[in-house]
Amino acid sequence: MPRVRIKKKDYIITDFRKWLVGEMAVQGIRQKDVAEWPGVSQPAVSNKIKNGEFTLKELLTIFERFQVTEEQIGKLLKI
Repeated sequence: MPRVRIKKKDYIITDFRKWLVGEMAVQGIRQKDVAEWPGVSQPAVSNKIKNGEFTLKELLTIFERFQVTEEQIGKLLKI
């Protein structure tokens, strides 16, 4: 089924979530480790991954820690 514009936000969240979980697995980073970066709890990170509701500050911190290039960010956020 093709992606439709109405669901674009949902697809971006799903794609980001899959990317983040994958990168965490590849680099051996746990939710507890991610929680320390922006200073939130591990359960909060779990909920944020599940719901895709990261703040801009949290996203920037994640991108910085995973050394994501501007080009990769554009692809992840479909900019």
